[in-house]
Formats: sequence, structure tokens, C-alpha cells
Amino acid sequence: MTELEDAGQVVYSKPVLEFTTVANEVCKFLEAPSSTEVQPLLSTLQKVLPFLYMKATLLPNTQLLFDDGNEKFVTEEDWNAVRDRLQSIIGRHDAYPETVAEEGQTDEMRTASISENLADIYQDTKDYSLLFQVGAAEIMNDALYEVKQNFDQYWGLKVLSTLTAIHRLLALPEGLDNADEDENSELNTKDWIITKRQEEFRKSLDEKDV
Repeated sequence: MTELEDAGQVVYSKPVLEFTTVANEVCKFLEAPSSTEVQPLLSTLQKVLPFLYMKATLLPNTQLLFDDGNEKFVTEEDWNAVRDRLQSIIGRHDAYPETVAEEGQTDEMRTASISENLADIYQDTKDYSLLFQVGAAEIMNDALYEVKQNFDQYWGLKVLSTLTAIHRLLALPEGLDNADEDENSELNTKDWIITKRQEEFRKSLDEKDV
């Protein structure tokens, strides 16, 4: 059996077709979220991202057939559009602390972004999906190779990190509800201080008039 025949069997296998279906649906959702409210958006992502991750873990190993690299379709403008759209919905909940473990070094904290992680995931899975639609087994094979390599080394970690951030927002006491209460409390306090100062200023004017 030739390499091309092997590739044809792999790319049309059940795990690959199922991953491709899920990847397509995730990309469609990230391009046009079904809700412009943060809670429903995060709730949907909490359900679909684990499914995408699980299907990616089942992808078979394959070998590159071409040395030139795969064609890229997602532009910087596309990436920015996805990031900006999601960021506008998630708002101030977008940034979160993330621990980065570098080999041989002390773990460091950095600020990560849910919307940027999702845009990165979108970029890899969208490029894969569009290449897969070409229908040529050798191109589909190399698209599969690249998306699996990138999952293992890069965007799989992005999925897990994003899910951790979403879980904190949806399930833990310091999440969305508590943050909203804190914001309202802070706003009310500011209003109270302004009102009090205005009253004190009026009283001082009245005393001068007297």
C-alpha cells in the first residue's frame, strides 16, 4: 500500500471525521457566538471545549507527505476579529492569572486572556478545517499532522487553561456573580461619597450666607 493510500484510510477514519465535525462547529461558534451575554457564552464554551479536546486526543498519528508546509487561511485580521468579538462580550473578566512552568526555573505568574486563547484555538482549527475541505488525501493528511502536532504542543494547553479560567468564573464564589456584586457595591459607595461631599459643600455655602 502506498503512502497516499495509507493517508486516504487515515483521513477518512472515524476519529478524524468526528474531530473535523466538532472543529467546524467550534469555529462557527467563535465566529458568531449565539449570545452577546457573558454568562451564556462562557457556559457554552464550558461544554464544547472539553468535547473538542477529547476528540483531538483521539486523532491518529500520521506522517507528512510534503515538505513545503501547509497553506494558511486565517489572517491577522481574522484572528483580531474573533478576539475582539469575544473580548467585547467577556469584558473585564477576559484577563486572568496563569502560572507558567518553565523547565529548570521557578514557576511564574502572568496575565492570560480568554479571548486571545480562543482566537489561537480558532486559528489552528480553522486552518485545518479549510484544508480538509480541499478533499485531496495528501493535503488532508498534512493538515491532520499539523493540527495534531499543534494540539500536543500548543493549543491543547490553551484549551485547558481557558477551561480553568471559565470554571473559576462560573462555578467558584469569586466568579461572575460575586464580581458583579463587588462592582455594584463599589459604584454605590462612590455615588454615596459624591452625594455626601455635595451636601457638605451646600452646607458650607449656607453657613457663609448666614
